[in-house]
Amino acid sequence: MFRYVPPGLGEGRPVVVALHGCTQSAAAYDDEPGWVALAQQAGFSLVLPQQQSANNASKCFNWFEQADTARGSGEALSIKQMADRMVSDLGSDAERVFVTGLSAGGSMAAVMLVTYPEVFAGGAVVAGLPYRCATSLAQAFGCQNPGADLSPRQWGDKVRAGAGSAGRWPKVSIGHGTADYTVAYRNLTELMEQWTDRSWRGSRPVWRPRAVHPRCEPLCGRPHRTLLGHRLAARATSLGVRVEVRAARCRWRGLA
Repeated sequence: MFRYVPPGLGEGRPVVVALHGCTQSAAAYDDEPGWVALAQQAGFSLVLPQQQSANNASKCFNWFEQADTARGSGEALSIKQMADRMVSDLGSDAERVFVTGLSAGGSMAAVMLVTYPEVFAGGAVVAGLPYRCATSLAQAFGCQNPGADLSPRQWGDKVRAGAGSAGRWPKVSIGHGTADYTVAYRNLTELMEQWTDRSWRGSRPVWRPRAVHPRCEPLCGRPHRTLLGHRLAARATSLGVRVEVRAARCRWRGLA
């Protein structure tokens, strides 16, 4: 576990868990989006878990392994314990713990939001996949591209089956590059369907031609946001996506 605490950070501040993509390290995932700089600016502590090659040869978080994506076991439990440790050590605000990730890290962020909704107040899934799209390595590649096409109810059932009991459900932000051929762009729609079915049955997307994102009509002003623009994750411009981490955009998530 790598972590960063801005100098002079007091108690009662938020915690952000940031999960890197395949072949990346915690340091690389900080360098590219600039997480440390944002933590200093917005005043939150940062947890940067790092996958070990012994667990995955490509250093991907195992978002597709059943034992690592179930509540109370594997990598999901380990990441949850890291967040708990940070809250305990720093006296952080336990109601403002967030998780985000890119690609495999984004998929694992979705896992965390499903399995520990009482821990994470919200999260951002960038170029990720729906929860339990795959339950083995063999299935994972097909989920990445071309992707799985299930009904919202089928996706939502996967969340309901894997979710812990909680009185609240997290805010969710989803971003994906339109030219991403590693994790197909259609996964954004599937993720959106999974989370809208989990929270509000019968949601339908409303397309706004001049906007950079569609929103599900019942979710306007609600805690779900789907972003479609080309300016969203770290130096991934070839995929039609770029993450720009800005302090001004943290306020709606409760970070600032």
